Amino acid sequence: MKKKWGLLLTVMAVAAGAVYYIPGAIDFFTGRLKVSFPFYGQAGLGMLLSTLTIIMAWLSFPRVHNFRVTWIGVLVPLAFIEWYSLELIPSSFNDRIPVYFWLAYLLLQIILFLVLPDSARRKTTVSVVVSAAVLQSVGLYLMRYFSDRLPLFPDINAWLAEVPVLSACIFAVLILVLVITLRSDRDGFYLGGMLTSLLLFLFIYTLRLLVPYGDPASLYEGMSFAIMVMALLLLNGISLHWFARVEHKVNYDPLLKIYNRQFAFQILEEKSSIKLKQPVSIAMVDLDYFKKVNDNYGHQAGDEVLFAVAQKVQQTILPAGVVCRYGGEELIVFFPRHNRKEASAILEKTRRQISAMKIRTVAGIVNVTVSIGVCERPDKGTPLAKVVQGADKALYAAKEAGRNRLRSASLQLKSK
Repeated sequence: MKKKWGLLLTVMAVAAGAVYYIPGAIDFFTGRLKVSFPFYGQAGLGMLLSTLTIIMAWLSFPRVHNFRVTWIGVLVPLAFIEWYSLELIPSSFNDRIPVYFWLAYLLLQIILFLVLPDSARRKTTVSVVVSAAVLQSVGLYLMRYFSDRLPLFPDINAWLAEVPVLSACIFAVLILVLVITLRSDRDGFYLGGMLTSLLLFLFIYTLRLLVPYGDPASLYEGMSFAIMVMALLLLNGISLHWFARVEHKVNYDPLLKIYNRQFAFQILEEKSSIKLKQPVSIAMVDLDYFKKVNDNYGHQAGDEVLFAVAQKVQQTILPAGVVCRYGGEELIVFFPRHNRKEASAILEKTRRQISAMKIRTVAGIVNVTVSIGVCERPDKGTPLAKVVQGADKALYAAKEAGRNRLRSASLQLKSK
């Protein structure tokens, strides 16, 4: 599901880039708009989208506690608002802050997003983000004020025309950051898709840097449209991140860092995003003599043992299966498109690795074993609850046989 939404954001960016260069709307070689869309209308829509993004990012922090989202969700849309407000001030072209400065700023923010920490205390987040926002606003307005009095910005347009290598370097940096973004934030709840979409659109927009044009002022005519698109991508990305993190918390066990019992029942009722296509196997995994671990080593050590075992199960069964906490020290594992024999082979490897583990806890090294029961769904018409009962019976058989074993059970094919 995450991949689908991330792909949707990327498609939005590419589509917006295609519209940006659509024949008859914008001249590719000059960047001038050929359609009538008053700048005041563009500024109003762009500032509205940017304001909504800031509100969404600010309200999301108490719920998702992500410092990076608050940082980029406040500072970048604020810069968009400041760009529109500065453009609304009557001035000559020479008074403007160059477009390449804004592009460099956006690229810097994306790079910072990749290196900034995920979490921070609320007080720290508020003070850092508000301070950065004030410094950014003051700095931009001072730059605009002094841009016609001091040589703050070099004539980069002339450089781009005379030194093609500089243009190549700009795109090399964009491609490098894009590759890093694609390889990171894989579990960032749509943040990777959001950054990828922003970079792709930024890449498409800056294609005109490679095209020789006579009037540098033409870049500003497309910047307004570009900012509206980027504000919309940010708003959608942060909204999806917020909703995904909230949903994840509801279905997540905070101690074991795996899915919880509620999500397991969603799978059993076939209401989750997990597609259980035949063949389907279900396994029950239970720690042997776990009560003795708690009695001999303490509950904190017991929690550490339980966490280590859950993580080992998850590590060994992925990507074939999905593990959830079923209750206490018992785990349930779902294997879509795996028959009983295939699931048993994976879990037998899991069982051997767990029995060989030396788990470090606050009370010292602890060794544990697990018993496993596996059952396969004979046909699509068989309720998954019956498959769980079959796995439970197999688990009981494993414990009766001496524990630290795997046993499997079969169900009768439903008569037609």
